[in-house]
Amino acid sequence: LAGAAFPLWRARQMPAMWILRQRSIAGQGEEGDLLKGVNLWLFGLLVVVLPLAYLAMTPLFVEDSRETIVVLLQMAGMIGSVGGLLLLAPYALAFAGRFVLAPLAQFWPLPAWLCRKTVERQAGRIAAGVVGLAAVLLAFLSLKSLTASLAGDVDVFSYSALVDRAFVEFPHRSAAATKDFASIPGVTAVEPIEGEVVVGGETGLPFVLRGLDVAAAGAPAGALGGEPGLMHRYADTKDRTLVASSRLAMRMGWQNGTPVALRDRAQNRIYYEVLVISDRSGYQPMEQAWAITAPHWLRKDWCVGGACVQYATLRTAPNPDFDAVNHGLRERVPDLKRFKSGAYIHGYHIADVARDFYIFDLLMLMILCLAGVGLLNGMTIAAIGRAREIGVLQALGVGPRSLRLSLLMEGVVTGGLSAVLALLLGIPMSHLLVSVLNTVAQLAIPVVVPRSWMYAIPPIALVTGILAALVPALRAARTDPAESVRFE
Repeated sequence: LAGAAFPLWRARQMPAMWILRQRSIAGQGEEGDLLKGVNLWLFGLLVVVLPLAYLAMTPLFVEDSRETIVVLLQMAGMIGSVGGLLLLAPYALAFAGRFVLAPLAQFWPLPAWLCRKTVERQAGRIAAGVVGLAAVLLAFLSLKSLTASLAGDVDVFSYSALVDRAFVEFPHRSAAATKDFASIPGVTAVEPIEGEVVVGGETGLPFVLRGLDVAAAGAPAGALGGEPGLMHRYADTKDRTLVASSRLAMRMGWQNGTPVALRDRAQNRIYYEVLVISDRSGYQPMEQAWAITAPHWLRKDWCVGGACVQYATLRTAPNPDFDAVNHGLRERVPDLKRFKSGAYIHGYHIADVARDFYIFDLLMLMILCLAGVGLLNGMTIAAIGRAREIGVLQALGVGPRSLRLSLLMEGVVTGGLSAVLALLLGIPMSHLLVSVLNTVAQLAIPVVVPRSWMYAIPPIALVTGILAALVPALRAARTDPAESVRFE
């Protein structure tokens, strides 16, 4: 509301004859006071007022670490420095516009010359359009980068915890009763989860602790990776050790050798040592923060019984037929509760990421349409303000085709420079966004640049700019030169 009301308030201070005579709505100078003031006002709202208001009203950033606020200020500074350069020094855009028009001038010299003159005289207005459209494109590209990075994190986790595996749930039974599962065609090994408890450390953050025997944890593809020293310590009946998943270790701030204080069933304090950090053993859908320990510690500390197995991981041959594995398992366990392949879980997580951001994709599409309408309005008003100029050009013999092309080229300049600006800021902005997410959510998500969407940004920007320029271009071509100059 403030952004919309300010231009109207400023327009009330203009002499009415300037408006009635359709002279430059900007006022006295090339850019004048009105458009310059409007651009500065909107820029301050978008870059200063709204971000500060968001930080003040969001408890997450009020209470969280200083690192998050520093990274957010870096993002605002990046957008502010580039956007401010164009809005405060718009003639830098006029210089850049010549490069966009250079190839077009080889085919349409007169329209390109007319467009260049418009860009030079109305650089502030065009700079505002470029910054606005670039901001929308940058937000869209950053959103896609965040989605791709989250999907990349799923891929990294899947490689360690899900590839060539199936996860099953069944009524409680003993570990020995699950060994027969290894005879199913396609299954190479069975890893029964011998008990599961939810425990809380001294930090008060609960996590899942599962029991996995040393043979399964020490298999070549297991968390201990066939390391005799680690396997010996894991199986030790005197010193308690555990293997933490990477997500749990990140959340708790654990390293190899970190002592972990827990409470047993009688609420006595006990200490476990983080033996190694790995995702290769102990996963069960859908918890990514877990730990495993030798089953005898679960029996001793939390009184977990012998026939305590209700989850198991089936190691499979590469690219197995999971339908056949599922069928063979159900023949042995008619009351099987759940069967999920690692490939299914991976696909589910990827789809979940896309589903979570679907509403944001729709919002960005609507904002892009809004930016296009804003460009259309700005170009249309500018074309009305140039009515006398357009009429004189027509009287001098400039045809409708050249007038249309000159205005369409203005859309090309706006879209092209917006795409360049968005692409230049896209990669550093992606790194900053992922850094914020990792800091706030205590994750280690890799930065994945969405190359396909980076290739799509220039066509999207050009199409938006050309469509916005289409209406004023058609309107200018139909202008009657006699009516355009009569009021003078």
